[in-house]
Amino acid sequence: MLVTQGYHLGSLITHFLEDRRNDFVEMALHHTVTIYLFSGCYLMNSMEIGAVIAFLHDMADITTPLCKGFGESKYKTATIVVFFMNMVVWAYTRLVVFPWIIYNILFNITSDFNGEPLMRPYFAYLLSCLAVLHYYWMYMMLCLLNNYIKTDQTEDM
Repeated sequence: MLVTQGYHLGSLITHFLEDRRNDFVEMALHHTVTIYLFSGCYLMNSMEIGAVIAFLHDMADITTPLCKGFGESKYKTATIVVFFMNMVVWAYTRLVVFPWIIYNILFNITSDFNGEPLMRPYFAYLLSCLAVLHYYWMYMMLCLLNNYIKTDQTEDM
């Protein structure tokens, strides 16, 4: 849990030190919300929720860097194959399973987060912020795919 939180904290720090790219605001929001989530899970001793979310996110974090790496190479076919794999993994883990977990946190988990019932909506709100970002990024991936189909260009928007 602390390693994953440290990764996101380091990513946030380097995010502000590097050149600003077109996804600067979205990634800053993602890292900030994630740090709040992991800090809350750790401080409230509700690490099982944070561990499930971290595992779920890490599944798509395998294909995303592969796609970025192949995108910077001359292997366009490999890029397309990995991009489709990434979209499938992303869609299932982050657009189907992730909202289901948020729903269960709000309505089905019987635990009151170690005596702090106000933490349930706090976690659900932060997770919902991440879910909105996931849907936005899936929309961007679909736009990128549409752009590739129409113009044969793979430039990131």
